[in-house]
Formats: sequence, C-alpha cells, structure tokens
Amino acid sequence: MRFDGKRALVTGGNRGIGLAIARQLENLGAEVTAWDSSVDVRYDINVKAAAPEVDILINNAGVFGAVGSALTYDLVEWMRVLDTNLTGQLIVAQAVIPGMVKRGYGRVVNM
Repeated sequence: MRFDGKRALVTGGNRGIGLAIARQLENLGAEVTAWDSSVDVRYDINVKAAAPEVDILINNAGVFGAVGSALTYDLVEWMRVLDTNLTGQLIVAQAVIPGMVKRGYGRVVNM
C-alpha cells in the first residue's frame, strides 16, 4: 500500500511508536506532520490553530500518570491523563475530520 500524495498527522509522532509510524508513512509516500508535546491536545484552541489539512490522522499522543493507590490518587493528575489520552483524541479528530469529509477521503486511527 502506498500513500503518495496523502498528508498525515501523527500526534505524539516524535518518539517511540509515533515516530516509527511517522517514518513508515513517509517511506510509503505520505507527507507527514508529527506533533510532540508542544501541541497540547487537551486544548481545542491549540489544536485548531495547529491542525493541518490531512488525509490520515494517527491519534497517538499520550502520557503516563503517576503510580499510586486509588485511595490517594490525585484527581488533578487523573484528569491530566484522561484529558490527554482520551479527550485529546476527540479534539484532534474534530479539528481534522471536517476537511476529510469535504475532500471525500480520510482515515483515522486511534491508539
């Protein structure tokens, strides 16, 4: 499968699995934009300002939370992890999917 002429966005794409995916998409012909933590996916204003028009979205951004007991786990830390790992996927998708619909093509992969 080739992605010549396709544009891809890989969130969390500057290290680990995201970097490997970004490199593979490039090897298969896609023009790739890779986001790191400089684009905080928890905030739709940040995402909307930075979101390119793409044909492929790989929602890979994620953070690890603190390790601890459920009895004492900090709620602010809990929300940071959920907002990044779950809500962030929806925010990024909402920013790029309208363009995909308009162009009649799009693929979204949530990690």
